[in-house]
Amino acid sequence: MVYLCIFYTMRKILLSFIRQLVFWILFFNLTRLIFVIYYLNIILVEKIRFSEVFGVFLHSFKLDLATACYIMIVPFLLLSVQSVWSPGWLNRINKIYASLIIIGYSLTVVGEMGIYAEWKTKLTYKVIKYLSHPGEIFNSAETGTFYILVIIFLIICAAAIFINLFCRMHAGIINYWITRRNSTNSNKPKSVLLFGS
Repeated sequence: MVYLCIFYTMRKILLSFIRQLVFWILFFNLTRLIFVIYYLNIILVEKIRFSEVFGVFLHSFKLDLATACYIMIVPFLLLSVQSVWSPGWLNRINKIYASLIIIGYSLTVVGEMGIYAEWKTKLTYKVIKYLSHPGEIFNSAETGTFYILVIIFLIICAAAIFINLFCRMHAGIINYWITRRNSTNSNKPKSVLLFGS
């Protein structure tokens, strides 16, 4: 019975980790899609084929997965601690951490959108020297563009909330299916905790 409880706890942690990993990959692809839509006129003027634009999403999967795995180091450690000790504040730490990453990444994407038309390149490590004067980056954009970018930033953050809810909804469906299946066998625990809170 102890091994069965350990199995369910580890499965819960693994499913939570996978759900968060899927969230980040979907989030990265969403920001990439917004970037492509924002610069659709350049794509059309340059006569870039649809297959090349679609290829960006396929070829970036490895990078997205690697980035998501780096981001997931802290949640993994928190989930590891939760496997033996599960206070509620660990979930809050995870949510705050994810929110900070979402805001930082969204600001980076919006910054890239603002300067891409002028620089014709995405942000690189060279932008770090401009971080001491972030106002100069935003001052290089026109006022109308600045407001559009602020709106896009808010859309990206709202979309992150939607993607998170979508992942949670599907997690609830899977959890319901597991719980229902387990309730038919009296030797197994009657319920399985939802992964993540």
